[in-house]
Amino acid sequence: MGELYFEYHRGTYTTQAANKKNNRLCEFLLRDVELLSSISFAFGRQPYPQEEINRLWKLVLLNQFHDILPGSSINMVYRDSDIQYAEVLQDGESLRKQAMSSLLPSGNYWSVINTLGKERVEVVELPFELNTPQVSAHGKPLAVLQTPGMSWSPVRDSQSSENYASIEVIGKSFRLENLFLRVEFNQEGRLTKLYDKRLNREAVPQGDFGNRFVLFDDDPINFEAWDVDIFHLEKKQVVGGAHSARIIESGPLRVAVEFEYSIGSFSRLSQVISLTACSPRLDFVTRVDWHETKKFLKVEFPWEIRSEFATYEIQFGHVQRPTHFNTTWDLARFEVCAHRWADFSEPGFGIAIFNDCKYGYSTRKNMMSLSLLRAPKSPDPEADMGYHSFRYGLLPHNGSFREAGVIEEGYRFNVPLQFHQTSRIESSGSLFSVDCDNVVIDTIKKSEDGSALIVRLYESFGARGSVFFSSLLPIKSAAKCNLIEENDIDLVWKQGIQFIIRPFEIITLKLSI
Repeated sequence: MGELYFEYHRGTYTTQAANKKNNRLCEFLLRDVELLSSISFAFGRQPYPQEEINRLWKLVLLNQFHDILPGSSINMVYRDSDIQYAEVLQDGESLRKQAMSSLLPSGNYWSVINTLGKERVEVVELPFELNTPQVSAHGKPLAVLQTPGMSWSPVRDSQSSENYASIEVIGKSFRLENLFLRVEFNQEGRLTKLYDKRLNREAVPQGDFGNRFVLFDDDPINFEAWDVDIFHLEKKQVVGGAHSARIIESGPLRVAVEFEYSIGSFSRLSQVISLTACSPRLDFVTRVDWHETKKFLKVEFPWEIRSEFATYEIQFGHVQRPTHFNTTWDLARFEVCAHRWADFSEPGFGIAIFNDCKYGYSTRKNMMSLSLLRAPKSPDPEADMGYHSFRYGLLPHNGSFREAGVIEEGYRFNVPLQFHQTSRIESSGSLFSVDCDNVVIDTIKKSEDGSALIVRLYESFGARGSVFFSSLLPIKSAAKCNLIEENDIDLVWKQGIQFIIRPFEIITLKLSI
């Protein structure tokens, strides 16, 4: 058991940040395209655009090649990948709109589309005018929307929240509060208090602070773009506090405060920190104009938590890694990789960090850090120079990350709700669903060799048990197959199918329409 940890090339988790962000955006965009096109195809609304989807996936996969996605290619490669990613994002968005238009007839009303398998209740910015209690700092209406998993629902003026979010200045601090949390940031943008009202628990150690930006000298012995050497940890500089701060949203649906920093000798950072009325998640929208040389930027959060392990998401699962340096194997994991989230928990309480395009993490003792930007000069002397935008978030939670829904929150953080202008409609209901929290419906697409639909789902807790999968689509028959859609085993479809799933198992279903 355990992982085959590669004790080398840890810098590739972070180098060429824009390339990594484009990869993440394209992966989720094409996932939406496949899902919506499959539903439209199943209802007989339009042919499945197989050729175009394949073309776009091949461009994404090309740019996942070594050394492109790892960030260790020459400058010309990234100028080419920028063009190809822009093509995928543009053409993929056209395909997504085409699929939504085929499913929902055009009109003067608006619908919200949830492409994830779980119900969502969120405060969102609307791309159209609506009578709502609050307008965002961008001038867009804010609304609370609730929609089932893998469905569409009408957007109505009457949708509102009984909860609220508030912000006030207390002495020299900003206090953000909702039903779940009471959070304080000082004028320098540092998180001084994170009080969970559900548990009467303070998460920030007394006298310490989080959301601390730190710069490290980053000059590895070999392979600048590839490597981060452990001795960079000895060359740490805490970035000075914000030089300006202002409230930009005052509730009741969302509150937000904006901070601006100088980073290093030549770089600037602005950050909007927000809390909504209906979630315990705290969001950090960050923009950086980055012009450093051989520097490594991270953000740190110390927590009043004790655990020998932290948990990190990987593809179709998660792994635990030590928070100490007791052995040489532990020491080698001073910088580790993960996908959408990392979680640090003790019995009864924990905190998860989410991101929308970052892959480097570390948790040592009680300190969690997320790696943000590097500045290597070889083989690309312009690596990461310029403008970056990214998001990360914090979710304090009761119990374990499994019970708290951290896994599905990682999806929600990365997959926004979609809006489409339609005629008056009613909710579609969940077009695909499972009856247990530990199983994630990840992918829905047309089969490669016929007219069936492929549904790929996986067990995410490391547990086993019985699962009932159902669909509102006109399914005629079902089979279980392997990842390359072969070796079918027929299943009995009675408004759905029941099957056993094992820890972290990936199951592929083939559904005949």
